[in-house]
Amino acid sequence: ELHRRSGLDTPPPGYTTYGAWLARRVYGQVGQSPALADLAHRSLPILDVATATLDGEDRLWHIGRVAWLRQQFGELTLARAQLELAVGSATEGTAVRGALLHAMANIYTVQGDLPKAM
Repeated sequence: ELHRRSGLDTPPPGYTTYGAWLARRVYGQVGQSPALADLAHRSLPILDVATATLDGEDRLWHIGRVAWLRQQFGELTLARAQLELAVGSATEGTAVRGALLHAMANIYTVQGDLPKAM
């Protein structure tokens, strides 16, 4: 909210670090607190900005966490699109690739597309 109100074109220092931290903090936890869920939902733009500043496996894990959040908030199409792009840059046989594929399968299952989930 501070960034939005500041009118700055680029995020202030620490903004993207906070976004990466927040994604780690709320991952798997939004169902435990309405306030945390609200904060996570309102902070999705911060999390997206943080994605662009990360690289390597840190970036891929972050995308997986953000996609999970989007799935929790019903943004399945966007979550799946982000995961598909991330899987394309993940190294075959790595834990992060497996996690991204698993997340995609969950979304396909929720959408009722079991052949794609498999």
